[in-house]
Amino acid sequence: MQHRKKIIIDCDPGVDDVLAICLALCSPEFEILALTLCFGNSDVSSEYLNVLKLYYNIEIHLQENPSDRERFCNFITVDDEEAGRGIRPFLVKGAEQPVEGPKHKAEYFHGRDGLSDITTRFPDLTPPSFSSSSEIASLHSRYFRSTPLSVPELKIHLLSTHPPNTLTFIYLGPLTNLARTIRADSSSSLRKASKILIMGGALDVPGNTSPVAEFNVFADPFAAKEVFDWSKSLPAADAGEKTVDLLLVSLDTTASHALPFQLFEQKVATQRTRLSRFWVAVLERLKEVMTLQGGEGMELHDPCVVWTAALMDSSSQWAVETRYLDIERTGELTRGMCVIDRRASAKNEGELLKNRSYNDESKQATGEELTAHTGRGVNVLCKTPGSKEIVRMLLERIWGIVD
Repeated sequence: MQHRKKIIIDCDPGVDDVLAICLALCSPEFEILALTLCFGNSDVSSEYLNVLKLYYNIEIHLQENPSDRERFCNFITVDDEEAGRGIRPFLVKGAEQPVEGPKHKAEYFHGRDGLSDITTRFPDLTPPSFSSSSEIASLHSRYFRSTPLSVPELKIHLLSTHPPNTLTFIYLGPLTNLARTIRADSSSSLRKASKILIMGGALDVPGNTSPVAEFNVFADPFAAKEVFDWSKSLPAADAGEKTVDLLLVSLDTTASHALPFQLFEQKVATQRTRLSRFWVAVLERLKEVMTLQGGEGMELHDPCVVWTAALMDSSSQWAVETRYLDIERTGELTRGMCVIDRRASAKNEGELLKNRSYNDESKQATGEELTAHTGRGVNVLCKTPGSKEIVRMLLERIWGIVD
């Protein structure tokens, strides 16, 4: 049996987050330890219910199509756990607010419930047990373990109870939970993780929330700033000390990966299974919104990160480059902008530092370095096997469609 990566997915379950979770459930490369939630595409309470909706519909689908059970290798119920077929992950609500500044959500795109409003548009796809808090708790315990720990506490606990370099963290929403974990991590446990993959940022392309900002960074730029500043302080790869690999998967790469609506309707909608009906319902409103914007498919921002985490280490078709960046937090027009230090292309960093256009006196007056190019850069995914490959993987793993 192949080595399985132990992953923790931190997300704000709207449409593409839920698709990313579904892909992880069908990926034998993974063992899912926890799903942790952050405000973003909706409020945390709605996002929590969206995860339960996904699991509820998958279970019904597997009851009706038991031959698909092997494909959903990471879908573990309490019955499976008692039979020794796996361990349920934790599901924990995290940050309801950004670390600083006003709160922004993406309900304009993902719907009021964060999942294309299927709660009201397709009530038969919503668990009847949502009628009371005790029944929701019962549904939770069927699919997930509970813990009294907060999200930062849980992550630090998991790091302390697993060997170094064995945990992979996947961040699909605002970076609030990661920033709070860094603040709480007095023993530097995060450095012992294997990888941290982050979906966020627009470096050389327009933003998707403002002309210059991608949503996850826009939603909490203070958290993003803390995270990238922390990453710059990590030991360099050649310093002789093994430390966590942080990889940014930005809009520059993800925006070119999409599931065409026409292909979805031809391949998936015609299956008429419980799972295909669920995804037809989820994508119905999204298609309406994207069509108005001239889009012809669902952009696969979050699934791209899960795909990368699963397969990047086993293929040479991915490529990474180092960028030097900082995050604009309070700009009237530039909140959440990734400010790229394009001078970092200079071959001699010493010359770059020597030729700064400000003097020591002004530097002392501000108390800060007036450049983003300090410390190590941020590794950014710049190449994948391509949109057709992730679409092929989604069709095959989630819906069992092999061309």
